[in-house]
Amino acid sequence: MPIEIQYTEDKIGVVFCAVGRVTGEEIIAAQQTIHESDGFVGLRYWIVDRSRCTEYTVSTDEVSQIADMANKAAKRNPHLLMALVSETDLQFGISRMYEAQIDANGFKTMSFRDRASAEKWIENELGQSLP
Repeated sequence: MPIEIQYTEDKIGVVFCAVGRVTGEEIIAAQQTIHESDGFVGLRYWIVDRSRCTEYTVSTDEVSQIADMANKAAKRNPHLLMALVSETDLQFGISRMYEAQIDANGFKTMSFRDRASAEKWIENELGQSLP
């Protein structure tokens, strides 16, 4: 499966891992699943981890659609932190493009080159250690 979704035991976090070949269509479907979940409004952080992604095929239109979905979902959960882990230049560039399209009142979003830095940022923002 190209997208693995894992919720933390305490249900305040979700980790969205892209594995192998991933398309924009698959990301959109997985993101919609999270937005529509019963626990979405209780989430405090979301980590998008692309470190195991070998091929990332997402168009600029799909990035805009993903950002639009996030901006709409932020009305239900405006305090969500989103950390984007992107090890390749292409993924990092797409993350920055996404970040630029998030509304000022939307998810607080940051791009990182590694998961440890993303987790540290979330811990600092939450004022607590991650499980």
